[in-house]
Amino acid sequence: MTQNQFEAFVEKSIGNARSSGEYELIGKMAQTELAFWISKYVEIPISTDIVVEDRLLVGKKAERHKTQGNALSIEEWKSLPRIFANDRTAYCDTDENKLVYILPSLVDDRTIKLVVEVGFKIGRKKNTLNVVRSAFKLNPQTFADKRRFTRIK
Repeated sequence: MTQNQFEAFVEKSIGNARSSGEYELIGKMAQTELAFWISKYVEIPISTDIVVEDRLLVGKKAERHKTQGNALSIEEWKSLPRIFANDRTAYCDTDENKLVYILPSLVDDRTIKLVVEVGFKIGRKKNTLNVVRSAFKLNPQTFADKRRFTRIK
């Protein structure tokens, strides 16, 4: 996956009126994140790849986040692989058993929160992927519940 491929995925997704069920790679789990996951859940993911589905750009969640004013900008969507690779902080949501990535916003002083379900089952074939299930912006101070989120170093 290249930055250009991801940008084309974003453009195509936004150009469609609704989700077509397509996925695109944004990056990979770091070795420290993988080691933490295995030690916490004794579960080895099939892959370290992390993907995003087009429904987050054009589906019901996308509309809800736009209405609430916490949707990622087009520029942020297009830059997601680069931001993810270079400037992320990883956490484990111990209540939901998901990975959470906090990234800087490119357009304001909020942060981007990506919630990743490890081993998410796709369709009837039951293929499993590590899928971004939610992507939105929040005020950095609201991400402070240390009991629920364990930082992965």
